[in-house]
Amino acid sequence: MDVAQRDDDPRVIETRRRVHEAALAELVDVGYGGLTVDAIASRAGTARSTVYRHWSSVRDVVVSALEARSTQPPPQPPESPRDRVVTLITHLITALAGPGGSLAIALAGAAEADSELARIHHADSARRFEALVHAVAEAAPNRDPRFAASALAGAVTYQRLVLGEPLEPADAQSLVDTVLGA
Repeated sequence: MDVAQRDDDPRVIETRRRVHEAALAELVDVGYGGLTVDAIASRAGTARSTVYRHWSSVRDVVVSALEARSTQPPPQPPESPRDRVVTLITHLITALAGPGGSLAIALAGAAEADSELARIHHADSARRFEALVHAVAEAAPNRDPRFAASALAGAVTYQRLVLGEPLEPADAQSLVDTVLGA
């Protein structure tokens, strides 16, 4: 394998990062139906052939970009179960702030247009949700963890995506107190 194509080569890592950012920015700007490899490559400042060297389709680029940005903060010992819930909600608030909310809207549209992308997006969302459910179950054993997690994530999402009035990270503690009890 050519050195330039090694996955651990800093140039390859940087190219992938730029293409991922370009793909998600294009997705927000033009929607999934308007997304092209040419536009992604142009926005990333790379050749179309470079994109095809790493991915075989627009969907593959988008999936790769989503997987690359799909992280949650790891538990921080000695973080209490309730603090873990606050950490996850703060992360969600931050992720949906600014361009992240626009990306969430674009992803919902893309998932409607492409069943394979929908499957991947929903699986990733379910994984994140299950982490919150688990944290809620440990923090508030007297609450239904699925409903409480839905109330928490739903409030953040509704405020940002429906009302256009995003919560601030400082609101996470108050929201958790409201849903789980002080």
